[in-house]
Amino acid sequence: MVPDGYFEEYNGQNLSVLFEDKPEDMKKDYGDLRAIKQQCFYRFLLDSKYFEKIKEGKLVKPDFITIKGRITQMLETPLDPSAAWKFHAVRFNDVIFLCNVEFRDRVSTNVWSYCGQFYEHLITGGHPEETHFDEHDENHQVMEVTFSSATEGDDEYNNPHRFLVLTEGGAQNSKDNQVIVRAYNPGTAKWKLVDKFRHFWAVTVATSCEEMILGHRDYNHILRRTRRCTPDQLWMELKQPPHGREICHEFTERFLNWMKTKFPENNPSRVKEFFYSGKSVQGKHDCFSVSCKDVDIDAEENALIKEVLDPQWFVDGVQKQQQ
Repeated sequence: MVPDGYFEEYNGQNLSVLFEDKPEDMKKDYGDLRAIKQQCFYRFLLDSKYFEKIKEGKLVKPDFITIKGRITQMLETPLDPSAAWKFHAVRFNDVIFLCNVEFRDRVSTNVWSYCGQFYEHLITGGHPEETHFDEHDENHQVMEVTFSSATEGDDEYNNPHRFLVLTEGGAQNSKDNQVIVRAYNPGTAKWKLVDKFRHFWAVTVATSCEEMILGHRDYNHILRRTRRCTPDQLWMELKQPPHGREICHEFTERFLNWMKTKFPENNPSRVKEFFYSGKSVQGKHDCFSVSCKDVDIDAEENALIKEVLDPQWFVDGVQKQQQ
């Protein structure tokens, strides 16, 4: 739960104070967390009997199940046409599962990452002197989200795309509305700051959140202030024309509709890769070329894709809950 107010009591808090006390083996690089996060998400779905509840009519089946980053990539494309991206998808049980299967070493336990997650820990109710805080245990939420670029009165308005989304740094406010918590350094280069706010805006849209709680930290990792921002306020930070949001929504809508046509039937062995090269069609600022290709899931170099996107234990578990 995120309380009301502006959290003035945390101003001056050193967000890195506990980082130096962490054992050295906790500071080492580790592999891409996306795979681990995806596996935990799938385990949660089975343990909570999510698909069994759908069969019983207690829940509405989503069109897509994903980690929120896939939606934000789509939304941000018209705002940053040079940023390439790709992800993999598969359809079974009448649901399209999306996952970014990209394996590389990265530093996720550096002090900047740690401070951002410690800030989320504070704002979502954690104690500032909790010595056992561990960024491996950051706060995650599973959200049901609908998306549509249609306006009220349009035929498509009552038939939106339905997502089940895993996101980090999520919580509820006192009105049980979703909020997202993030920390950033306002002293960074202007172009990097625009990147940050572009992503912040996309996250609020992708998770249907009514506000984002932003912590301003300096280069010494001291929290200077916290402010609450609505999606409209975040958009204003981007200095984009008013119709820019419509372009982002329409691109995402067209892409989702097109992606559904690529999966006419259920087949957990038929994996597709969707990718955007980072090049829009010349002369058209709102026309972006996204490609799709089949992935040979039996090829040795693609074994990890199958293991992460639709592992057999998960496919079997979903089918069992649907019997």
